[in-house]
Amino acid sequence: MQVINLMLIFALGLAIALFSLENTQVVSVNIIPGLSYKLPLSICIVVTMGIGAVLAWLLMIWMKLQGWVIQWQKRSALKAKDQKIKELLEDVEQLQAQVEQPTRYLTTAEAINEDNTQTAEIIS
Repeated sequence: MQVINLMLIFALGLAIALFSLENTQVVSVNIIPGLSYKLPLSICIVVTMGIGAVLAWLLMIWMKLQGWVIQWQKRSALKAKDQKIKELLEDVEQLQAQVEQPTRYLTTAEAINEDNTQTAEIIS
């Protein structure tokens, strides 16, 4: 992969050098009224491409930061939902325990009733 990167950088540098040799005309660059420079056309174009590349890079960084913020917000919301799920599961377990306790008492009471009925039958 490094060899491919090196070849791409070399090819780009060679293209810029050839471009500079072919475009040597002097142009006037007006930055603000009263401030102008005379530069070769190739330098003006290369500088403009560089500024565009830097702006594209800054935009890419801005977009990555936005993506990270969105992911962080989603993770935070997911953690909050997980915590809520844990709390609800604990509530369900407590309610199930409460529901099971009266049935234990009912089964015990039914057993006592059956014993009393059997005792009453034996006595009579």
